[in-house]
Amino acid sequence: IYNLAASVSDGSLSDSKDFTVTVTNDTSDDPTTSDYDGTFIGAGPIQGATVCIEVTPDTCTGAQFTTTTAQDGTFSLTIDSDATDIVIRGEGGFDPVTNLQFDDVYTFALSQPVTDQSFVVSPLSSMLYAKPSQTYETLKSRLGLDSNFMIRFDNPFSNIDSAIYNKAAVVNAQLLVLYKILMDLSPTFTVKNGQY
Repeated sequence: IYNLAASVSDGSLSDSKDFTVTVTNDTSDDPTTSDYDGTFIGAGPIQGATVCIEVTPDTCTGAQFTTTTAQDGTFSLTIDSDATDIVIRGEGGFDPVTNLQFDDVYTFALSQPVTDQSFVVSPLSSMLYAKPSQTYETLKSRLGLDSNFMIRFDNPFSNIDSAIYNKAAVVNAQLLVLYKILMDLSPTFTVKNGQY
């Protein structure tokens, strides 16, 4: 609300008038936001990791939207909803299952996240980031995973008593170990090459 006073004079006569102007927001052009909710896992939940919307390939460096994972590996990342072709990346953190402290070169990614349900960023999801031409169905078949297991949405550690989830948890942990060995043997590997 703006209070204005206008005064005029011709040199001999003068007049003034007070005005009140109320400005209301036009919501049609307001930026909207989206929440990306998920879990970041290795051989278990990775806590204290940085999760971001990737700006620079294979790293969170320079990312505008970042958050940190909770003790159970969960995160919520709020961004402008007009963002397209999103890659969610997690890097660093501590995996209490393996007792591994990851530095920022150990990262996992998920392309094409959704806002309408929680998703999982893991070594499994990174396999598709490394080779985007491969489909989820092809990857599951090649890794011997049940076709009903949803790599982007199912946390394999959430139902370890299930044969389907147990198999996915084992394969996910094996990928983590292989990835770490490759990166340790050849430090010149990029993140994407290590995952590939």
